[in-house]
Amino acid sequence: MMGNNTPPGPLSEYGNLVKTLAFFAAARNYSYVDRLGNSLSYESVQMALLDALRDFKSTCIDGKPDPRDLGAYCPSVDYKRLENEVARLLESLKRDTTLRTARDLALAALAESLKYIYREKPGGEPSKKEGSQGGASS
Repeated sequence: MMGNNTPPGPLSEYGNLVKTLAFFAAARNYSYVDRLGNSLSYESVQMALLDALRDFKSTCIDGKPDPRDLGAYCPSVDYKRLENEVARLLESLKRDTTLRTARDLALAALAESLKYIYREKPGGEPSKKEGSQGGASS
């Protein structure tokens, strides 16, 4: 599931992917969301997703970034499940010539991104966010 406020639907099976894309949007790296939202071919969606996976793994799974540096918290994501979600999505997009699901994921990620934005309280303390402060869940 994507979150407590996410209604059940076709995107609910891609919760880790939405969190991952939302993280990049929160960090003001809109390239993956833009590439998905504007994709005209299966191949462009595939490349955007694989690039996002690689970037997320190196940033949030292998590294322990400081949210102050990124401007965003790394979400708690099960990386194996994330890889499985991407594989399922790519398989389903082979039959979806409109690429609507990819566009819907981009929109869902933008909406979810507010959860992961790093903000400081007036005293310089970080505000509490729904996202974790780095790493993956098992």
